[in-house]
Amino acid sequence: ILYLTKWLYQHIMGSDTLIGHIWNTVDKKADEIDDICAFTEIYWTHIPLVDKEHAKLFEIIGRAYHFVNHSDGELDYDGVMGILDELEDYTHYHFGHEEEYMESIAYTGLEAQKRAHAVFLAKLADKDDAENIEDRRAYVEDLLDFLFAWLNRHILKMDKLIPGPKV
Repeated sequence: ILYLTKWLYQHIMGSDTLIGHIWNTVDKKADEIDDICAFTEIYWTHIPLVDKEHAKLFEIIGRAYHFVNHSDGELDYDGVMGILDELEDYTHYHFGHEEEYMESIAYTGLEAQKRAHAVFLAKLADKDDAENIEDRRAYVEDLLDFLFAWLNRHILKMDKLIPGPKV
């Protein structure tokens, strides 16, 4: 039953979060895509460290979108993979801090958070096996769509439930 639970969770957080693709959203202009990745107050958890690190995650994903969207002709696959490697490293760093904070306040949703984090990290790790993909641009666009949709949804639906520090 644990296997089925994990599979269902990964399916919902993976496939079902991709209801709409940013790249195909009403012929968005490059600058509008960049604006989508702005970390605005709607995402604030009011946990200063978490908000600061979420802003950095948005910045890195936004940079990857910008890199792909402003590349003329063939995609510089190694360049965008470098940005995604940075995202993977920073995500490990951030999830460690976030989970440590949740442990410190004995947050009851910690296990669900860890499972959600594992989905995101697994998707990022999959990029390392994608070197021989035929349509690299489509692969990267789909990956970025997944990562941004997941991050957006995760913050709004899960992270905002984490209690902030007592003042």
